[in-house]
Amino acid sequence: MNRCSWLVAAFGLLSACATEAPVEPELQEAPLRSWKSWKSWHGHHHKRWHRCRKTSAEEGSSCAWSSYSEGLSGAPATLAFFDPRERGVVYAAVGGDIFRSTDSGETWSPRGNTAGNVTRLDVDGPDPSGLIAATGGGIKVSNDAGASWTTIGLSGLQVEALQIPTVQPQRVYSVIDSGPLLLSTDAGEHWNVAGVNYPRGDTFGLSVDPRSALELVAALQFFTPERAAYDGRGAIFRSSDGGVSWQTVYDPGTKLNALVRCPANPDVILAATRAGVARSLDNGATWTLSAIASATEGSVGIAVNPHDCDDYYALQGNEGPRHTRDGGATFSAPLVEGLQLVTAGWFPGSLAIDPDDPTHLILSTHGAFYTSHDSGEHWSVLPVTVFMNVTGLAVSPSRPSEVWLSTWGQGVWRRTGENAAWERFGIDRLPRDYVASLGLDHASRRAVIGANPPLFTADGESFAETGTAGFAAGATFHPSDPDVIYMTTQVLGVFKSEDGGQSWQDANANLPRWATNASTGVDARALVIDPARSDHLYLATSGHGIFRSEDAARSWTQVLASTENATCLVLVQQPLAAPHLYACLSGVTVSRDGGATWSQLNDGLPGLGIFQLLHDPESGRLYASSGRGIFVLDPGEEAWRALDPDCEALVRGMAVMTEGGRRYLVVGAEHSVRRIAL
Repeated sequence: MNRCSWLVAAFGLLSACATEAPVEPELQEAPLRSWKSWKSWHGHHHKRWHRCRKTSAEEGSSCAWSSYSEGLSGAPATLAFFDPRERGVVYAAVGGDIFRSTDSGETWSPRGNTAGNVTRLDVDGPDPSGLIAATGGGIKVSNDAGASWTTIGLSGLQVEALQIPTVQPQRVYSVIDSGPLLLSTDAGEHWNVAGVNYPRGDTFGLSVDPRSALELVAALQFFTPERAAYDGRGAIFRSSDGGVSWQTVYDPGTKLNALVRCPANPDVILAATRAGVARSLDNGATWTLSAIASATEGSVGIAVNPHDCDDYYALQGNEGPRHTRDGGATFSAPLVEGLQLVTAGWFPGSLAIDPDDPTHLILSTHGAFYTSHDSGEHWSVLPVTVFMNVTGLAVSPSRPSEVWLSTWGQGVWRRTGENAAWERFGIDRLPRDYVASLGLDHASRRAVIGANPPLFTADGESFAETGTAGFAAGATFHPSDPDVIYMTTQVLGVFKSEDGGQSWQDANANLPRWATNASTGVDARALVIDPARSDHLYLATSGHGIFRSEDAARSWTQVLASTENATCLVLVQQPLAAPHLYACLSGVTVSRDGGATWSQLNDGLPGLGIFQLLHDPESGRLYASSGRGIFVLDPGEEAWRALDPDCEALVRGMAVMTEGGRRYLVVGAEHSVRRIAL
């Protein structure tokens, strides 16, 4: 039996284990409603580890770093499924990274990268090591449980859908990004357009009848050529001639998000829509809608019991999973007990049902992996980290062994010492998952958390709202006056508080504005204060360079013109001389005369993608984080050196901590928090 025939025979069809595409969280009331611009700022891309791509538990002796991840959880998988060939084996995809569990999701290990964002992942053949994936780089297969991948078709193309008929496995259907339906009659070797009548739009689901290679059902979101955009409305189409011609069989008048065929009965097909869950009992010919109360964002995904088509879950965009056991006649209340997840806004996720025990579920959200053994009535977090989008890492100045971590999607965490594990601030105390930044006061235990909206201040334990809005790029505390705090934001520029964060005033003065799709704004990224002259401030922006204020932000003067994104700014005080300024701008840009002149400082760096700079006053060293690891500039040197070239990784946060009389550099990377003795 060849690869394709076993795949569909053993599992019904590819869509049985697939889940919806990830749904991006809504930027509520933000002046700039652009998720893509926010992703470009924080680099919310699923890059992989580089030369030392290991989990913290697997780090070998060649890596001088030690794990500092105990207690963390973060697993924003877009696809997850139980492997029907081996009990307890679960796979998940995060971007192009593949992860595997052999103990029903309790622990996970990274396998490999498909070199393209995965849109569909499934088993491939009777060998438990075989996998097949539709990716942003074509159709790919693996024969070693995801460790390595080979492209077998449509190389370099974004494949959105893939279906292989059970009765005719040489016949393969696929859809590339917003394109037509493609057909291969030789198992993916060659491709042609199946028919010219495939609807124009974005395919959210494609299903072929396992009993007939010519019967297809597709769910699409419409494309309007006049506006060159998707209009938020879709429909379900059906073909009985292999995709040559299509008929509209259901138009919900709103967007469709997913299409799933029930493995137990191929006549039953479910569709997730913004209006609820649509169901067909006759192979897609007719449809009925099950509206779900309070589902203002509708269903963004569906997971069906492989043994009972009336038993399924609807992932509600702003609520969480709801469960029905009667085919959608009634639904449970949102199943959120035990989830540390803010459900306001979108609720992206992937739900996998254990075929050996349908009461056992694994829910992947932007926050973590959760498991339930009672059909979702109660959830517990799986303490594993397959991906964590770090936005900030800081050490409490008053407690040098206390480390704080902010993330984009996994909230805010704190670790109070070596013998303690990381603990997340619960949503009852800090109801935000998506946090842009954090700042810790050098004079007290206060913290400022950047979210949208609002911002939060804390005394180290309790949080309260402040009066500002907009995603905060960072907070800067006055070196001697605890009541003065400056805040930089992505669109609204600079704010200043003179009462410890209770109220905020615009401090943009004469800063240049830039146009957005909502209004005009100031894209401020980082602000530093000269400790020797606290009314002297320096500001890094995106698109307008670097500015200086000599009157505590009442006016600004441009000291470096640039159209690039200056993501960070560090001030190093000099005795009897102007401060040295270092900026993340075309690598590292430096001024040694207080901003009067600037030059590049990139000798030894592997590229120009520098995310953060950190100055260690005790040693005088400067640390730079990048997609290729950590680099160090020693005092008096003009060239950077790799801190540990055997352990390069994408690093997004850095801080220096002291514990047990020793000093450590602690960093936040994609799969772990690690530290190294200095």
